[in-house]
Amino acid sequence: LKNYRDWADTIIVPWSGGKDSTTVLILALNAFPKKKIHVVNVDTGVEFPWTIEYIDKVSGQLGITVYKVYAGIDKAILANGKPMPRHDNRWCTGLKIQAVEKAIEELAQGNTLVITGDRDAESRPRSMRSPCRDKGSNIKTISPIKLWSTAHTQLYLTMKNIPLNPLYLYGFYRIGCYICPALRSLEKFIIVNNKDIYETVNKLSLFKRYIDSS
Repeated sequence: LKNYRDWADTIIVPWSGGKDSTTVLILALNAFPKKKIHVVNVDTGVEFPWTIEYIDKVSGQLGITVYKVYAGIDKAILANGKPMPRHDNRWCTGLKIQAVEKAIEELAQGNTLVITGDRDAESRPRSMRSPCRDKGSNIKTISPIKLWSTAHTQLYLTMKNIPLNPLYLYGFYRIGCYICPALRSLEKFIIVNNKDIYETVNKLSLFKRYIDSS
């Protein structure tokens, strides 16, 4: 990251509230002046309430302003009749990517460095991406923790006195939407069998439809 100090005029960090994006956010804050950094959070419309609270809590702890954009996955289903996302039809990912790309377009000034929390261990497609990718002549995307393990990220955050998203403490492996088709069987089990989580998400508009269809 420090190699880009002289090159970058603007730093953009997409932040989901998960351990990986939180780790690269802390790395960016340690490597660049805070005034250069823009933090982007995508509200999909189907976020776990704990993640929303976590973003607000940690951003306050770090003294940063979060640029929030809305992907409208809930609206696409409830108002526009889109089907529930499935493994073979994850149209929701396209809406999230569009929201992030629009935010980058709005925030980019001069040489712009986008820092992502991609890790090879997360998936095969991520492992095949280069750690440094050019998008035009003045926008670069880099992934500084590609070779880190889950333990690396969690230990790094602990060392920096940054709390983990509470969902990890409940037993979740990853942080995403409460209707995500990538939720693991254990995570679904936790949602349904943990009283605190179930009573909260059961009040959300699309949760019952998700449980019935999964």
